[in-house]
Amino acid sequence: MDQSAFSGQTLVIVTGANRGYGLQICIESLSYLTEGSLIVMIGRNESKLEFACEQVRQGMTSKNIRVRTVVSDLSVLTGVSKVIEQCFYEEDLTTFKKLVLFNNAASLGDVTKTLDEIVDPQKVATYFNLNISSCYLLTAQLLNRIKNSPISAVFVVNISSLMAVEAYAGCSLYCTGKAARDMMFKTLAVERPDIKVLNWAPGPMPTEMLDELMGSNTHDKELVQGLKKMVDDKTIVQCSESTKKLIELLKKNQFSSGSHIDYFDV
Repeated sequence: MDQSAFSGQTLVIVTGANRGYGLQICIESLSYLTEGSLIVMIGRNESKLEFACEQVRQGMTSKNIRVRTVVSDLSVLTGVSKVIEQCFYEEDLTTFKKLVLFNNAASLGDVTKTLDEIVDPQKVATYFNLNISSCYLLTAQLLNRIKNSPISAVFVVNISSLMAVEAYAGCSLYCTGKAARDMMFKTLAVERPDIKVLNWAPGPMPTEMLDELMGSNTHDKELVQGLKKMVDDKTIVQCSESTKKLIELLKKNQFSSGSHIDYFDV
């Protein structure tokens, strides 16, 4: 597939779109999308999602681009099929040439405990439902839904992390989730060579997740100190800069499908 991700009318679906990086992906996409494209923003907090949607709409120019929201708690796996239906509700798929899915929704998990201290089955199951299982099911069901549609090019982006390839003490849930997702999408790239798949590590950014990590009593003190230094030195990666690199990468479409690419490698 040698086409740009954003040429022609495109359907863009973003999970975790009500704040931070997911919201910035929606905002940045506006500059690249053509007339008749649609952005579907998925999030679990209705009021925050609507506020985020309004921010995206305010960033529009004269282009005829629509923005819709789908409210859902992706940790509830039985609701994933309903999310798919809501994404396509009253939409004519014959109008879209491309589909770009950004699997962004994620949570940090408990970073105050080591692996052998996290022994609650429900806690572990809930974490992996949101961070692995829902991502798997959403992607699988979405690809099934468009099988007989005229959409000619599909891009699937997993928002990954350095922690998908490097281990950090106290981050067993997060590291495991990110590593599993990377392999999930590497496998998809092998199984579906007609789809372009990217594992994108966006770099450390000033988001609520970063604040949560830096404010926690995590075991990896060196990690937290390093992040705080980046914030103090103003060398932390801004969400807008990271999303620009990501969107440009998709636009140029010269990466190997299934690859893990870090912000600092581009």
